[in-house]
Amino acid sequence: MGYPLGHSFSATYFSQFFAEHGIRARYQAFELREASLMLELIQAHPRLRGINVTSPHKQAVLPLLDELTPLGQRVGAVNAIRVERRVGGEARLVGHNTDVEGFVDSLKSRLSTLAPEAEALILGTGGAARAVALGLEMLGIRYRYVSREPQTEEVLAYTDLKGEDLADRYHLIINATPVGMPPRQEELPPLSLEGIGEQHLCYDLIYNPSPTRWLSAVSERGARAMDGLEMLYLQAEAAWHFWQG
Repeated sequence: MGYPLGHSFSATYFSQFFAEHGIRARYQAFELREASLMLELIQAHPRLRGINVTSPHKQAVLPLLDELTPLGQRVGAVNAIRVERRVGGEARLVGHNTDVEGFVDSLKSRLSTLAPEAEALILGTGGAARAVALGLEMLGIRYRYVSREPQTEEVLAYTDLKGEDLADRYHLIINATPVGMPPRQEELPPLSLEGIGEQHLCYDLIYNPSPTRWLSAVSERGARAMDGLEMLYLQAEAAWHFWQG
């Protein structure tokens, strides 16, 4: 569930996953403008056992849940919900975050390309950005959030960053915003390209389109680029195991 969902590959992935493993299940996309509509969705589909949550609802669904896993609590956002049906059909909702696992596992093999002292910039401050931040902490990588309108002193504004900052310090840049995703596929994050070069690994969590305009732009400057498709598959598999209890 999320809004919009025209870009999502999740239904295709799970349909193939179910077919390959002989699982009798169906995965369906639900475009919901408001997170609160999830409760009506669950009531209308009594056989529903698991929900993936995507932008913009990863934090908005939290008040609707009965329980958060420890990881969901640490992130403060969820992308997977287990629907536990009780006698009489009442649903108990448990929220979890598999984005952290997907992000960490997708990045591990590429860390050798970065300088040991390299730091990271996380573009965005939403639910996906929170999962990325925890993943970086688990990997021992220092980071700063970047936002158009910083709400705290810990968050940088795009205008705070100069070319020399990117060239000398922040060699891992992760786009955790919807910028580059339909209907904003023609846009780039408002981060200067000055200073970006061969020493950089630029990771866009967006996987459709691929490459995004931002990844194309940084690639032209010599940076290594990766999209979010591998992370999608890894977090989806983790979500399936979570739904099984």
